[in-house]
Amino acid sequence: MELYAEKAIAVTFVLASSALTDKGLDMAQKLSLYRLAARAKLAHMPSLPKVGGQFMCLTVQRNNEFVGVTTGDATEAIPGSNWGTGQARPLVHGPLHSRPIFEEIAADRLILLSNGNARLVWLDSQLDGPANGFGLRFWKALAAAAPLAIAAVREQGVATAIYSDRYLLTPLNCGLLHQVITAMPGASNLTKVEVNTAHIDRPHHTGSNSYPFHSFPEDSLRSSVLGELFPGGKIVTLPKSQQSHSRCLALTIGDGRTFRVLLDQGLGAWRVIGTPPRHDFLATPQKQATDIKGRTMQVGISDMRGSPAILEMV
Repeated sequence: MELYAEKAIAVTFVLASSALTDKGLDMAQKLSLYRLAARAKLAHMPSLPKVGGQFMCLTVQRNNEFVGVTTGDATEAIPGSNWGTGQARPLVHGPLHSRPIFEEIAADRLILLSNGNARLVWLDSQLDGPANGFGLRFWKALAAAAPLAIAAVREQGVATAIYSDRYLLTPLNCGLLHQVITAMPGASNLTKVEVNTAHIDRPHHTGSNSYPFHSFPEDSLRSSVLGELFPGGKIVTLPKSQQSHSRCLALTIGDGRTFRVLLDQGLGAWRVIGTPPRHDFLATPQKQATDIKGRTMQVGISDMRGSPAILEMV
């Protein structure tokens, strides 16, 4: 999307109208669309267009001419991992007489059309500051955005906390997660912590001359460090294809409800500010966990616009 924005190319994502309230379009996908809407428009139409029995997956306007790209496979016409790949059926392109007619929709409206009580919040510079106070600032920001939900979490207590993030790769990310879990309201009733992530593909550094924002060198070390940060917790590492795309903290509270925090970029939305301390990947997991919990470095949001999150009680 950044490339299109740089070249001043206007992009519109078009959904079928029924998808706006379809449970199949989950909140994680809506959060992704909301993020994309910062650089593109969102729209909907009663049914997605077809040409000659083919499903339309792309329309391009050049001056006053329109070109369409179609596929014979319905799944490849829908935005997602298979969109426009041409793996199932060949893609076909050709001239169109006119652009399909659709109606634009505000990204905020897409969230409001969701079932339940979902609330959109932007996490920005209010979370900047010392890393060892990140958790308190995190929950303060959420309480300001959804006071009734956070009050319920505090009063009912949290029984289980599950964080899922394919890209929980660095000591910095793990440390911020530790801050969030330990500062969580209602944590005195916590009986289960689970962390779900994906295998590390490309570690950056493996030695002692590294930084907290570098990836762990391999899965077993990361799991051991997470085990030290969350004693008795369950650490699950899966192939990326088996791990959810969403980055989500799910808290089951005392009355059986689940409070979910969907983070657009997970805890990777924050970076080290100023001169970072070193991180020794050759140290024991116990020593690494101690260092992670004790660091006094400053952290700040990576994108000056902030990072969107969705809060919902289900």
